Amino acid sequence: MPGGFCPRAANPYTEDALVRRTTAEYLERHLGWESVYGHNTEDFGPNSLLGRSSDRDVVLVPTLS
Repeated sequence: MPGGFCPRAANPYTEDALVRRTTAEYLERHLGWESVYGHNTEDFGPNSLLGRSSDRDVVLVPTLS
């Protein structure tokens, strides 16, 4: 492509790159938190990725104990 532009190349200005990943890395580095990205991959139930019984659960109760 002219000028080296490729429309399918990864865009460094996405919400993932600028917000989610940057924040997760900061919280891990400075507070020792672990970040899990479960968007569109999360299952539900007591043995699920985040321990939520449905997508309506906002508080991750298993991590509070």
